[in-house]
Amino acid sequence: MIRTMVYHRKKIWVVFLICIMLLLGLVGRLWYLMNVRAEYYSKKAEDLHERERDIKAARGKILDIRGNILADNRTVCTVSVIHSQIKDPEKVIRVLSGALSVKEEEIRKKVEKISSIERIQTNVEKSIGDRIREYDLEGVKVDEDYRRYYPYGSLASKVLGFTGGDNQGIIGLEVKYDEILKGEPGKILTVTDARGVEIDGTGERRKEPVSGNTLRTSLDVNIQEYVQQAASKVMEEKQADILWQISDSFAEDKEKNSMEQSEKVDFIMTLDNISLVAAGECSSTNNLHGAVLYGIGHSMEAFYYLDTGEIQCLVVPDEFNRGYQSVAELSDSLRRFMKKPERNTVSYSTVRRETLFSKENQEVLFTMSQ
Repeated sequence: MIRTMVYHRKKIWVVFLICIMLLLGLVGRLWYLMNVRAEYYSKKAEDLHERERDIKAARGKILDIRGNILADNRTVCTVSVIHSQIKDPEKVIRVLSGALSVKEEEIRKKVEKISSIERIQTNVEKSIGDRIREYDLEGVKVDEDYRRYYPYGSLASKVLGFTGGDNQGIIGLEVKYDEILKGEPGKILTVTDARGVEIDGTGERRKEPVSGNTLRTSLDVNIQEYVQQAASKVMEEKQADILWQISDSFAEDKEKNSMEQSEKVDFIMTLDNISLVAAGECSSTNNLHGAVLYGIGHSMEAFYYLDTGEIQCLVVPDEFNRGYQSVAELSDSLRRFMKKPERNTVSYSTVRRETLFSKENQEVLFTMSQ
């Protein structure tokens, strides 16, 4: 009997000790979560009740050698709806359909879709976005966005390239230097309840976007306009047609292959030195099918192909004068902060094979060889 009681007492103590250890473990874990991991789980809880909306960054400008803007941004809007916040869906559908010129059926599908946020339309003109804001519709968000535009239209468009609907570079300089130009997007953070409805009085937190960097190129608007006008005049006089164009001037091997595989033409006009040298090399191996080659160039390779007869005529910008004017304009802008860059003309020389070694072209050749 005594042995049995002792045995049960030992079992009770074992169970008691196990309970004490479990309790201490739970207390320790609770202390760890409340003190050591408090910030982490607090952030997790906030994330569960925060809705994010992106703010696109302004894409960097592209300038010519003297500061003329070749690519800039125009403010547009993105219109979205939040299903859980809409109080009068019929009014929302009617207003958005009329303002955006979209069928009511299409708007209704997005308004009635149960999701955290549904995008209705992007690249909406700012005036239309402002008009939608004036209705003060609950559940409708109008966020400012940017769209790329080119002040000089199609001038040097094959070199500059263009951007897509998401404002990312597609071809040309826009994609080549996309990492430099694109900037860093921001965010709008709003607090919501368990149903996804924004809580009044909590406001919103914003992470401001960082604009992209400005890209200054060696292009010159005056020279580009002169060459394109001259080419258009000749085409009109000769009743010529453009049969093909190559826009990827940043992959020389790819460009040479494109020229070799393209349809036979009578004339080829290049608007940058890289394209001109690539075309000259193709011509030297008889891969341009006898096409006459003209272009803008500023390298010894370009002069070599002019001397060998692969290039018929060369437009050579005054590199020294262009560099001097750029530095002078920059220095003047730094002294006078609000000064608007002036549009100056950079001199150039037209060189043909028969005038390559003439007295007036000696200075050009000497500058190129330095």
